[in-house]
Amino acid sequence: MINRIIRGAAVSAAALFLLAAAPADKAKDEKGGAPGSVYPEYDSPKDIPPRSFARDGAISTASLSPDGKHFLITRPSATGVNISVVPVDNDNHGRHMTDSVDNEYYENVQWVNNDRILIQIEVWTRDRRGRWYREVRLIAVNADGSSVENLYSTQVRKVVANVGGLIVHTLPNDPNNILINASADGKQPPSVYKLDVYTGETELVLKGRSGVSSWLADHNGVVRLGIGRKNDRLQLIARVEGEKKWQKLTDSEIFEDGRFFPLLFGYDGISMFVRSAASNGRFAIYKFNLKTGALSEKLFEHSTVDVRSIEVSDHKKKLLAITYVEDTLQRKFFDKKYQKLHNLVNKALPGRSNYLLSKTSDDRFQLIYSTSDRYPGAIYRLDSKKGTMVLLNEMNTEINPTMMSRTTRFDYFARDGLEIPGYLTIPRGIEAKNLPAVLLPHGGPANRSEIEYDRMVQFLASRGYAVIQPNYRGSSGYSYEFQRLGHGEWGGDMRTDIEDAVDYLVDEGIIDEDRVCVIGQSSYGSYTALVSAMKSPSRYKCVVAISPITDLPKHVSRTKKNSGKTAAKRMRGDRNSKQLKKVSPQHLVSKLKVPLLMYYGEEDGFLDKKSIEKFEQALKKAGKKYEMVRSEKGGHGLRKPKERTKFMRKLEVFLTEALGEGTVAPFALSNATIVASENEAEDTELTSVKTSAQTAPSKAETSGTDGASQ
Repeated sequence: MINRIIRGAAVSAAALFLLAAAPADKAKDEKGGAPGSVYPEYDSPKDIPPRSFARDGAISTASLSPDGKHFLITRPSATGVNISVVPVDNDNHGRHMTDSVDNEYYENVQWVNNDRILIQIEVWTRDRRGRWYREVRLIAVNADGSSVENLYSTQVRKVVANVGGLIVHTLPNDPNNILINASADGKQPPSVYKLDVYTGETELVLKGRSGVSSWLADHNGVVRLGIGRKNDRLQLIARVEGEKKWQKLTDSEIFEDGRFFPLLFGYDGISMFVRSAASNGRFAIYKFNLKTGALSEKLFEHSTVDVRSIEVSDHKKKLLAITYVEDTLQRKFFDKKYQKLHNLVNKALPGRSNYLLSKTSDDRFQLIYSTSDRYPGAIYRLDSKKGTMVLLNEMNTEINPTMMSRTTRFDYFARDGLEIPGYLTIPRGIEAKNLPAVLLPHGGPANRSEIEYDRMVQFLASRGYAVIQPNYRGSSGYSYEFQRLGHGEWGGDMRTDIEDAVDYLVDEGIIDEDRVCVIGQSSYGSYTALVSAMKSPSRYKCVVAISPITDLPKHVSRTKKNSGKTAAKRMRGDRNSKQLKKVSPQHLVSKLKVPLLMYYGEEDGFLDKKSIEKFEQALKKAGKKYEMVRSEKGGHGLRKPKERTKFMRKLEVFLTEALGEGTVAPFALSNATIVASENEAEDTELTSVKTSAQTAPSKAETSGTDGASQ
């Protein structure tokens, strides 16, 4: 149990958000990173140690206070998540807050006004009968570390009382209060309460209703939408601005679970922005009429991919842009000034995906996260009035982006004729011909790979292996219909899709068919890696499974219990337990013919520990060649830098033994530098955006923040 999470403290602001000090004595500036970036010098990417790839990013999340005077920053640490508030003006004499929350409990943190933040934590506890239940808490603290309050706590003892984030609305016009949705006794549907963020006093705003599991409020803080689920379909109740009467919206096919997502209330009092796959199967952004329960206007649909989200201005009360990912982040603009600004940002940071993390209430200041396939990324503070960007922090100064490898798109046809997109990373400076390769299916499975920095991809490429990332059927981003093609295809067509990617690249002469290993990074990716190696034993030379699902029938049963029939159906399809065993690693051990490297964290709350132990016993009994890497304090996947570092070292040796050494071109620094500059002129009609770097802090200021030093 946590007795006191936050303590006020005064620390150097520079240590919290400026560039890290030079990581090596032999270092020079090199183009490809942020202004003034300094990187270690190596003769070859192979010389970059695993710990450099394994490091956590310098910042996990960042946001500006509504008035833009403070940064709220979270960063990983050896003990959990560090939460810090620092002044924008870098006043080292000012007092601000910093503390740490254990990973086991931390959920999120956010501003509620210019001076106060809320931290949400979750604690799992057993009742008198030994049954687990969840307790959700809000802890409030001022930006200077004072007035710490264990503000609110609610229990979740039944599914109907389950809520994700407690906060419904931060009520900008009422700085002392917020709206939360929570169950009064942990057993009833959630109600909406007004919560005083200084005293913890609550006032009932809206009583919970049967069938409603979450509530949404409009821009003025008026609750106008309730959401629930029944029989694989969303159940909505809604009201238009100024009305008290609720309307039930339940009958339309557009509410089919998984294809309709309310995003944000519109500014006309009657509509919402929603993400829906109602038209051509691709997700598009629509206006949704809360009175009629119908889609009223399609705002944007891309011709080949799903839209992702929206960017709005509460200050201007208008939609600014809709985001989507083809291979990298793109925007469809609805505001000319916003378009001009971000075109200038993209010009200043070319070849990057430049994400909006946060902005002030007047839209002047924005936090931009800039990243690419070769670049771990950096966070900038953009002044839209002056046209300047100041570098706040580079994510990983031990990775020189010019030494990393390019990722490119390729498209191929599966054996049943379905066209599938994928990504291929070729080791830097090497001809794409007859290469040893690693097949890296993403997890989820309803996620997707894209052209962005991936530490495992770049680590493998630095060791001389081509990396293949197919977006097999079932992946998100390419239409709801494409995603549905993966339902019931665990171990089936999704598996053969990744095999067909290898065949295509072999036929193109890029990959050596006798030197391919399949690696899963967690859950489904590791499940399909195991099944692929077992069902096609002559295709691969080795298999790696990190936190794998090993007993599919049992996993489907647990999923049904924890997440419902729909989630289980998407895995199982129409197959019974006997049929599922035919694509379950636990029941295919005898077919494994290649070496296996496996990882399991003893504190993995997602996997069934007994299934892992049973799978290992079966491997031993069958005399299979395998190595199990266990971590006593590890969770699901390689979450901690120490675990990643140790596993990457083993992986490097494992791949060399199975595939032989990969080849990477030598590297020489060009001595090129990035010149830091800044435009101080106040110019609302911007013609350029210029970037600059802050002065790097001392080694003393940055010590102890890595967590991956061994």
